[in-house]
Amino acid sequence: MYKIGDFSILSNVTIKTLRYYDTIDLFKPKIIDKFTGYRYYSDEQLEDFSLILKYKDLGFSLEEIKKLINNNDKNKEIKNKIDNLTLEIIENERKIQCLSNMLKKDNTNIRVEYKPYKEPTIIGKKYTIKNRNEIEKKQQEIKQELEKLNISYGQKIFCNFELGYEEENIDCLIGYTTSEDLTKLDLQDFIYLGSSPWHYKIIGEGKISELNNIYKNIILYANNNNIQIRDFYTERYNKETVEIYAEAFDLNEKNEEYEKHLNNYHFTNELDNNLVGSYQIREILPSMKYMANPKKQKSSLDTNFKELILNSDGTTNYPYIHWNKKELIMEFDNKKIPLPIYKRTYNNETYITILMNESYTFYESQRPIEYLYKKIK
Repeated sequence: MYKIGDFSILSNVTIKTLRYYDTIDLFKPKIIDKFTGYRYYSDEQLEDFSLILKYKDLGFSLEEIKKLINNNDKNKEIKNKIDNLTLEIIENERKIQCLSNMLKKDNTNIRVEYKPYKEPTIIGKKYTIKNRNEIEKKQQEIKQELEKLNISYGQKIFCNFELGYEEENIDCLIGYTTSEDLTKLDLQDFIYLGSSPWHYKIIGEGKISELNNIYKNIILYANNNNIQIRDFYTERYNKETVEIYAEAFDLNEKNEEYEKHLNNYHFTNELDNNLVGSYQIREILPSMKYMANPKKQKSSLDTNFKELILNSDGTTNYPYIHWNKKELIMEFDNKKIPLPIYKRTYNNETYITILMNESYTFYESQRPIEYLYKKIK
């Protein structure tokens, strides 16, 4: 099953579009998780949605598509539409070629692996860019600044902080790899991400022209092999090819560290009164330090946990969740599951991050991810 963000990347449509199609009963998720409220889509729905996109590209309205989906005799109507398009010379030729391409097999040479990977050291800046056409210009600006600072640089880097497919107002980090140790330098508004040890990553590689297909192959590989993608994607460029990687975990293996934590956990009623209050979700990955635009909120998310109230008696606005000074305690499957809480301050405003499991069906093997909340009162 795919979360809505993954499904949006596989389908090249925005999360907003998927939600709208659900609202008008054109295309609904297969399952909605009863705990988190996440929308999940199946493999079979990829083909169904692809058909909707084909109809839309051919000029059918959404109402017409709804009728087509429920009509057993689709071929006749499709043929009539193609015949009409052939009369619109220039635009029609493009659409007919598109239809022909749909019949061809994908012969792209894209490789996807899950293996130990050493992340490079990165120097760059955070942006919210209008669209991907701005990337090259920003990279040139950063290159000139690095040269003025006498900082050596290597390959171009684009860290994609978006949760799903996005065409505009893209939250990101743009920069370069570097071999220098810059930890002691005043880098002003530059962001310096030091090299990591050899950790397992999911990695896709192919031609730059196949960027969207590389993302799709990564998600399909993860889904087919029960791999949990747990961090934002980084694009690393090398002439005509691009390597896309993200932190990931094999859910077929036991999460021994988390099991040990659950077995040794001791419940406490001690509270931190400074945490009492109402919070609104701001982000689910990446974490607060990667918020390129603090005013841009990606919290229109498929989870029930959009608002969190920590009451002074240790209860919350959810009947099965309590809290103490260190964590939320969720009661599930006759177990108490601790979810660590961390207090943050950013631009003189109070936030908390909670390490939350995406699905409680597999909470013992999944690695928790950061849910970022802003205190509103």
